[in-house]
Amino acid sequence: DIANELKAGAAASALAPKLYYDVYLAVTAELRLLEAYLSEIAASGASMLSIYERVQWTSSVVPRLYLLVTVGSVYLKTGQVSARELLRDLIEMCTAVQH
Repeated sequence: DIANELKAGAAASALAPKLYYDVYLAVTAELRLLEAYLSEIAASGASMLSIYERVQWTSSVVPRLYLLVTVGSVYLKTGQVSARELLRDLIEMCTAVQH
């Protein structure tokens, strides 16, 4: 629900600063919950690479970047990827380089 409100508000560019801040707080709270959930999944032996790659298919750019950073932080903590490789990929995503 929050994601839809953010997307609708951002598309209309109608978010007042106070509302934008409230949405930001709600989104970051949800991302912390997602990070905890992903940590549990990673601890059970799931491949974070497949989750990281799946997130890259998110159609909206800003939500994709938030999700990539969240999933990427868990991915890095698992030791399944080097920090250099992950950061290079995130930088490419930020500059809109696509393979």
